[in-house]
Amino acid sequence: MNELPTMTQTEAKALVDSIRACFGACLCQQYATAPGLGKVWIDVCEGHAFLNEPHRLARLLWVRRTRDSWETAEHVLTPSQKLSRLLEEQVAEIVDRD
Repeated sequence: MNELPTMTQTEAKALVDSIRACFGACLCQQYATAPGLGKVWIDVCEGHAFLNEPHRLARLLWVRRTRDSWETAEHVLTPSQKLSRLLEEQVAEIVDRD
């Protein structure tokens, strides 16, 4: 079995909160009403099925732990924005030279 990095208490709470926001409360091992089917037994709810995909939890932890680096200005710029900035800098150099 894969060794996953352990979650901090803050990471675990944030993960549970995001699952609840997306999928609602956990319905594992309960009956729930499904549209067109009436009451059905839920072995694994959507939130936990989402986490049970291979390597899903490891990816979520990696994204959470590296989020700050992706939010810096270097990563926020799109390639077209980077090109625009480069062109502006070059035009400014030409104008300043003349």
